[in-house]
Amino acid sequence: MNRPVRSLIRSNNMVAPRKPDRFVLLGQAHKAAIELEKQIVGSSQFQFQAEVKRLNAMLGTVAELDLAVRRFELSRKRIATEATPEFKDYLRQINELGPARRHAIELHDIELSLDFKTFLLLAKATLDKAVPLYSNRFHDGLRQFENKGTKLLQCVKRNKKVTAPQQFVELLTKAKKQWIDDLIGLRDEYAHYSQLPEYRNFELAPGVYPVTSIEDFTPATIEVRGVRRDALAYMTEVRLELVKFLRDFISLCGFTRERTPNTYFKCDNCGKPFADRKNGKVRLLRDCEYGSPTNIGHSTTTMDSSFARTAATKPRPIWTSGARRALF
Repeated sequence: MNRPVRSLIRSNNMVAPRKPDRFVLLGQAHKAAIELEKQIVGSSQFQFQAEVKRLNAMLGTVAELDLAVRRFELSRKRIATEATPEFKDYLRQINELGPARRHAIELHDIELSLDFKTFLLLAKATLDKAVPLYSNRFHDGLRQFENKGTKLLQCVKRNKKVTAPQQFVELLTKAKKQWIDDLIGLRDEYAHYSQLPEYRNFELAPGVYPVTSIEDFTPATIEVRGVRRDALAYMTEVRLELVKFLRDFISLCGFTRERTPNTYFKCDNCGKPFADRKNGKVRLLRDCEYGSPTNIGHSTTTMDSSFARTAATKPRPIWTSGARRALF
């Protein structure tokens, strides 16, 4: 990309040159993830570098989570049709035990197990990365989804800047009860304590005889609240619930074009703030010499905190942050 030569000296102060953009080209594999991202963002407007950076971090993790689910589905289908290279030998040994066998047998596949456990880690990471969007919007200090969301719930209740506290509390309380607490419990069990015994790969129940093929095995399952469920169905359900939760979460944060800019937001190029605050009034500042598309239009009129910005900039693309852009 060609850019005009710019002077590094302005008002006797050294100004760092703008970093060149880096374009990230997304392939066909990103198509499903991009659709999920569109559902999550909806009509929200992310116009500032700090916001877009945090949004990109969360959406990138959503894309990886979606890939983990699809990889698990493909691995499960492969095992259901081809089993494993050692299966024929296992089959002979199992049948030698006869009908008196009283123990279950699990056919372990490390790739299948890896994809499920990766899903748990990425789901929790997505929730963690959603919290900075809330904190950035409402000037809170919370950085992650602590204590299964209980800390966030407490922050929302006491933060006077939250525009829809009751709806926020209802969203978090309902999601925690329905799926978040169970999900994070499984993630913590694996990440901190064990190999996750609640999860089982293809399993042969006691007493099944003779065993003729992989079809005699039950596909991968996960135990949730004492009930054993199909693992793929659980992953699909949690992914859908997560997307709905993020969509409502971002909507309640109120990323709109009319909101007051935070006075600590700075230009990507010159490092100067977009606005300043004095005596309870917000004043929009002049554009920098670089004419960055992320700058707020020039206005020296002092307005109260409820002003409607008349010179708002165009929203930046979903995957765009300072030195990174993605082309769809």
